[in-house]
Amino acid sequence: MFKLQNQLKIISICLLAFLGMLLINNNQVMAMNNGHSNGHDINNGQQNQRNLEIQAGILLELNNQQARIGEQIINASRNNASEETINNLVRRSIQLSQQISNQQIIVHNAMPRQGNNQNNPNPPNNNRRR
Repeated sequence: MFKLQNQLKIISICLLAFLGMLLINNNQVMAMNNGHSNGHDINNGQQNQRNLEIQAGILLELNNQQARIGEQIINASRNNASEETINNLVRRSIQLSQQISNQQIIVHNAMPRQGNNQNNPNPPNNNRRR
């Protein structure tokens, strides 16, 4: 009986210490994905990755088209092509530049976002007590 009372006192002291530490260090706790998911997250992640690859491929193709048009402009000017032909090529290059700018935004938006601060090499230093 005496031993049981001592154990209860020790347990109550430990619980009190734990409660005190919990109140002193009142940081918000966030749930983390530990790899156990129902498959929807994986499928969504794969779809996002595939979308990013498709959008990046479109951007690459637009850049290649603009490079080819640049070569055509140079060849046209070397071969003394008509001014109208060169102007048409320049207009097409300008249009491609605008498409490339828009596609860069699309690719940027398709990139995965970092929702937590664990991957942030420079987390903010604003851990104030509340």
